[in-house]
Amino acid sequence: MIVVADTTPLCHLAWIGADWVLLRMFGEIHAPERVVSELRAEGAPDSVRQWANPPSWLKYHPDALDESRVLAFETIDAGERAALALALALQVAGHRG
Repeated sequence: MIVVADTTPLCHLAWIGADWVLLRMFGEIHAPERVVSELRAEGAPDSVRQWANPPSWLKYHPDALDESRVLAFETIDAGERAALALALALQVAGHRG
């Protein structure tokens, strides 16, 4: 199973010190670079910003070049669109982790 996360679950679980739940449940999480940028942004909680050196189970990917399949979702932010585009790209590529 491929698991792609956007900023919200990563941020909130790290904030309360429960990010280990993701490792235990899924083993590996994928996130686009845009999400990583949001996690490192000024104003993010210190417990989240420490991920400048990410845990080994969090796999960062360059933002998908083609977000056209998810642009119809105008009500979601750029990080969520990038996560959806990455999920589609990994599924299409048949990624197995």
